[in-house]
Amino acid sequence: MSGLEGLGLAANVIAVIDLSAKVISWCYQYSKDVKNARADIEQLQQETHRLKIVAEDIRKLLEGPNGEKLTTAKRLSAAAGQAHSVLDTVNKTLGNKQGLRRFGLRALKWPYESKDVEGLLQELVRTREIFHLGLQIDQTNIIIGINEREKLDRIPVAEGASSHADEDATTCLPDTRVQLQQDICEWVNSGTAKPIMWLSGSAGTGKSTISLTVSNEFEKAGILGATFFFKRTQKDRSNLSKFVSTLAADLAVKVPEACRHVLDTIENQSDIFKKALGDQLDQLIIEPIIQCQAIRGRHPIVIVIDALDECEREADIRSLIQLLTRSEIAQVSYLRFLLTSRPELPIRLSFSLADSESFQSLTLHDIPDEVIRKDILTFLLFHLSKIREEYNASDISYDRKLGPAWPGKEMT
Repeated sequence: MSGLEGLGLAANVIAVIDLSAKVISWCYQYSKDVKNARADIEQLQQETHRLKIVAEDIRKLLEGPNGEKLTTAKRLSAAAGQAHSVLDTVNKTLGNKQGLRRFGLRALKWPYESKDVEGLLQELVRTREIFHLGLQIDQTNIIIGINEREKLDRIPVAEGASSHADEDATTCLPDTRVQLQQDICEWVNSGTAKPIMWLSGSAGTGKSTISLTVSNEFEKAGILGATFFFKRTQKDRSNLSKFVSTLAADLAVKVPEACRHVLDTIENQSDIFKKALGDQLDQLIIEPIIQCQAIRGRHPIVIVIDALDECEREADIRSLIQLLTRSEIAQVSYLRFLLTSRPELPIRLSFSLADSESFQSLTLHDIPDEVIRKDILTFLLFHLSKIREEYNASDISYDRKLGPAWPGKEMT
């Protein structure tokens, strides 16, 4: 990071922190006087507060001994500049004297429509996500030195098991599976939720698509711990031989605060990957997560395990479910496991024998028909529009091009 980049980023981050505090204060004043927009005011106040917290973390990193080592300064500086501009406008709008009305009384009038607040929230959330990802990358680069990187590279992993590793993997289209994604997010963020959500569905119901989509969202939010996507046709992804070690390597990168604990365990126990699965899980995943919470606070950490039915050995499936549903794991209130599979007999039997307080289940074919029809229509319209665009871009005469309404409501 150059000196100019550092100065520009620092100035914008300080401005974001200062303006966030002012906007939060204004929202508090408006919330006392304005009744008909309370939900909008509270949402803006809460999201501004979240952005302020992440900006303060970046400021601490900038002012610390490793401030010059930041590798994402240019991206962070652009995001901070945009946030500075948005918050400055909001601060001026909320502080506008025209908001004070009627006979000199200080009765405030909320100056935004709900759609305007929604736009502001999207801007603030986007900036916060960029901040968090940049912060995570830089913290990882600082915490994981050259030696640590070499140690991480020596961890045996199942190639392609991470959520980002399949080139052909797809995520949910916008405006599809909306309620399901909301249900999963509410489960993750609930302080009283059960530690495991088992999402089951027959072949082709989109389990892996959902897993990949929510994994991406969790990573943006800074709460994704690790992922493992089983696949029967790939040797290391069809069994548990490299399951925990792959999760551990992923955890060390995605949650930098846990990296040191993972590497220390590997260094102090050279035979750790030969130990029983439960010992590996406890020492390489559970204990590092517990240890790093003193730094992270009680933010959730989510581990996504997709397509468990593609694990070849039934004994492995039973063993993993038994380990994940233990009471010891349930006591780690901020740890979540999202597990997807077909509803095959070994998996159903294993969950039927588990403590019902350790998991909750959601079956994809229980989703209302109207939601499914809407998602199918969205899918068709999206791909038909791509066909239209590609066809019109080909070497054809203007009179043969497809119109914007093609193929029409009757056909779709």
